[in-house]
Amino acid sequence: MSRALELIDALERAHATSPDTAIPEADLPTIPAEHLRVFLKADIIREGAPATYYLTTAEERGSVLARPSPTYTPLRVAIMMAVWLAAIALPLVVWLIAR
Repeated sequence: MSRALELIDALERAHATSPDTAIPEADLPTIPAEHLRVFLKADIIREGAPATYYLTTAEERGSVLARPSPTYTPLRVAIMMAVWLAAIALPLVVWLIAR
């Protein structure tokens, strides 16, 4: 993973933080394609023009990381309660019928 961090360092040193200042892939340290895909998916690195890359700014990364993930929506709570009710009631009903 240290080679991947070299890529981030190279983009930071070149001040490549926008599509206009993106660096061609040939000028960057070589990293495994899997690491590049991870950085692109995590929105740490973005692709400018084809085969040019730039680093998202700290503010952009912070806003991406600060987004709250959806946790307990009313629909989710209702579904969880229905599943628990069924998990409790079904054995009880089977037991009562078997008596």
